[in-house]
Amino acid sequence: IVDIGDLETPELVSSLPLPGDFIDSRLLGNILYAVTSDYQYYYVDDTNSGEDDGTVSSDESWTVNSGSKCWISSVDITQDNPQIKDQKEFPGYGTVIQASTSAIYVCASIWENNETQITYIDITDPSGTITGSPLGSVPGYVADRFKLDEWNGILRVVSNTWWPDRQTYLTTFDVATLQQLSQITIDASG
Repeated sequence: IVDIGDLETPELVSSLPLPGDFIDSRLLGNILYAVTSDYQYYYVDDTNSGEDDGTVSSDESWTVNSGSKCWISSVDITQDNPQIKDQKEFPGYGTVIQASTSAIYVCASIWENNETQITYIDITDPSGTITGSPLGSVPGYVADRFKLDEWNGILRVVSNTWWPDRQTYLTTFDVATLQQLSQITIDASG
């Protein structure tokens, strides 16, 4: 929280650490919903190779997968010292979110499957209690928040797969039942 009463000398009032990298947030009433992610990476662990010349044979090293994670945290901002009210963790690196007045949708790329997992987060509890569940997945990636929206209880998502076999998909989900309704391939040839 930063006091900007004097724009020339803003003052830090308080702060609150959250896991991962900050992605986006939405404010609903006095509750701030923050989405953070931790990127998945792979590396070769060769610390036990025993080689003096710096070379590592394939049987003396192994690949380690860190595992991407995403969090949504609800923060009560009515006090000078903000408090986390609730926090949920789910898999994937969530980089695109879309919010309505009742839900946040987090799109997390699952690179090894060439798909994006969409998680539905219910934000209707005024105290900040979070409920959520996987809504489903779409092929490829969701480019930005303008590629998904909710209207009349239906979430519409546009996604793309990678070149050279690039395809564009429109997928719809029923938010009340958390079920996929349809998916079509959009012909890009015109």
